[in-house]
Formats: sequence, C-alpha cells, structure tokens
Amino acid sequence: MSTGPGKRRWEQERCVIEMIDEPCYTFGSVDNVRRYDREIILEREHHLVSKHGLRCLVNEEPCGSAVLGTSGGATGLTEHSCVLLADRVLVAVGNRVAALALPELRLLWEAEGDQATCFGLHATPDERHVLVHGELAISKLTIDGGKLWAVFGRDILTGSFSLHGGVAVVSDWNGEEYRIDIERGRPLTSG
Repeated sequence: MSTGPGKRRWEQERCVIEMIDEPCYTFGSVDNVRRYDREIILEREHHLVSKHGLRCLVNEEPCGSAVLGTSGGATGLTEHSCVLLADRVLVAVGNRVAALALPELRLLWEAEGDQATCFGLHATPDERHVLVHGELAISKLTIDGGKLWAVFGRDILTGSFSLHGGVAVVSDWNGEEYRIDIERGRPLTSG
C-alpha cells in the first residue's frame, strides 16, 4: 500500500511496517530529520547509494525502527520493496536483502539478492521462501537467507514480474519473456 512519494506501508494482522526512502540520511549524525533505533549498513564499498528507514507499529504503537543503507545498485520504494512474514520482514535495499525480526526490527541476516540491484521481493505461495526480482537474475532465498538458485536473463530484467502458481514470469529489456519453475529454478520456456 502506498502512502505517498518515498513512503510505503504494509500491514499484516496487527503489525504495520512503514518504509521511507531516506536519500539525505547521514549515518552516525544527530542532525537527521528522523531518528531510528538502529542504523544498519549492509555493504559499504564507497558511499551509500540506497538508504531506507523502517518503522514497526503493533496496534498503532511504535515498537521498533531501523535505517538500512548499502552501496549496491540504487533502489527506490515500490509495493514489492518488502515482504512481511510471520516473525520477520524481508527488505530489498540496493542489491541486498535483509531480514529483520518483528517487532523490534533487529537484523537477523543479510544477503546479496542480485549482483546489480533488487527490483522487488515476492513471497512464494507457501511463504517459506522469497523470490528476488533482480536486475540480472531471478533468485530464490530461504527465509533464513540461503540462496537456493538464480536464473539469469539474456538482458536486464526490467519488465514486469508475476507469479502464477509455481511459475514466475518476467520479461527483459528487449521484451523477451522468461517462465521459471520456482521449485527447481529452471526456465520452462523463453521467448
């Protein structure tokens, strides 16, 4: 659910996650517009390109907050920037995926979601895995951060992504469509 430019909101029963794009946030500074309980740098090669703040509310009461930053490929906020599961939220920031414990938003793990950048996260129908729609590949992670497989496209995967039962469908820059068996991580058809 969108709440305006640079801000998104996800709900699951009594738990709400608010996510804010924080391009001007400076880690370690007291002069930021918003404050967070935790500052988490996922990867720093040079300067942080993507920075997103999260707040968790339970019954509309604040329970935890964190700001995450990475130097991987830049990401904005979309409806697929995070996935809420039973006891955790998985978040795409740059080329990384981070899992945070609910409700305090303590870092559980982080992993590379794509070599370039993550466009979105999608829970599998059984909610035991997450599919990462990356710029270069579609990959499958366990909810504990293990990468099970990755399927690369011939060009960057900038097209739409959808799930149809056990099949992920995505298209690349040239309009080529890929159908991927999400259980085995194998392309079913191409073109």
